[in-house]
Amino acid sequence: MTQQDLDQTAVALFAGFTHCPDVCPTTLLRLSNLLEQLGGDADKVRVVLVSVDPERDTPQVLKSYLEAFEGDFTGMTGTPEQLKAFAKAYRLFYEKSGTGSDYTMNHTAGVFLFKKGGAFQGTLDQHEPDDTALRKLKMLTGA
Repeated sequence: MTQQDLDQTAVALFAGFTHCPDVCPTTLLRLSNLLEQLGGDADKVRVVLVSVDPERDTPQVLKSYLEAFEGDFTGMTGTPEQLKAFAKAYRLFYEKSGTGSDYTMNHTAGVFLFKKGGAFQGTLDQHEPDDTALRKLKMLTGA
């Protein structure tokens, strides 16, 4: 996936990982429900999960994980170096916490919103009401 791909549609960008116990699945489910509420405009928004755990989140793992959610969801992963550069460019925070196979990832929990063409529109916060988040998505799509 390239910047050109991301510029073809509005994007809701979320940094997370498939082994996340709570924030990631909750956020993705919420986005799925919000897209459903957008109705016909839902196809104007692509949800992108950028994995901050390239050790475990292969493209196949991401694909399987995202199939559980309704909507146009895309998973992105890469080498640790690519992830570091991407995180710097998009101002995403992440860090590994713990050792061994039981480690977790601390990461930015907000969803970054970009208009078609790549202009930053704002964020969705997990603590804001759904009606506020829906209004933001509608502005993103031009609805």
